Amino acid sequence: MNIERRILQSLRPRREGVLLRSEVNHFGSASQVSAALKSLSEKGLIAKLSRGVYAKPEKVLQCGEATLQKLAQIKRHKQQTLARKRVKQQHTDPAAIYVRQLAKR
Repeated sequence: MNIERRILQSLRPRREGVLLRSEVNHFGSASQVSAALKSLSEKGLIAKLSRGVYAKPEKVLQCGEATLQKLAQIKRHKQQTLARKRVKQQHTDPAAIYVRQLAKR
């Protein structure tokens, strides 16, 4: 399956209609994902709102760019919060603490 199809399949079930670049980075190399996003944008299948933020064109017409930009900010904040929690959890994991202490010795 090509990257463009995977991106569209990822975007299709989203009610809010917003897609962050970071959510599709794992579909291929950075240049492949960039080319796919650019191609989809040129075809009018997705709308580029800002750097790394894309949306369904019908949602842009329905809600407006400003609203979708706010949703993108909220999504980014949630991702960052979850990432911080994962890092904190790793640092408090007893096995991780043991391995760090062992490495220091």
